[in-house]
Amino acid sequence: MQAIEIETDITKEGHIHLPGPLRKVFGRHARLILLLDESQPAEKSAAIDNLLSLRGALRDDADFDAAMREIDQAWQAWNP
Repeated sequence: MQAIEIETDITKEGHIHLPGPLRKVFGRHARLILLLDESQPAEKSAAIDNLLSLRGALRDDADFDAAMREIDQAWQAWNP
């Protein structure tokens, strides 16, 4: 395994930009370790709040596994 260290920003959509000189790694599988700057507070978006609320509601659902499959299918359809 080869280690490459870069500093970059993570977009609000969750994308990580790799600089041009790393084009040789585009399309390859990688294991990432994120080291976050603790001095910068993480922004908590409304979407995350909604997902956390949904997770809590689903735990009370009698058919939790079916609900999780539906969420996974919706995610796959939204993010092919």
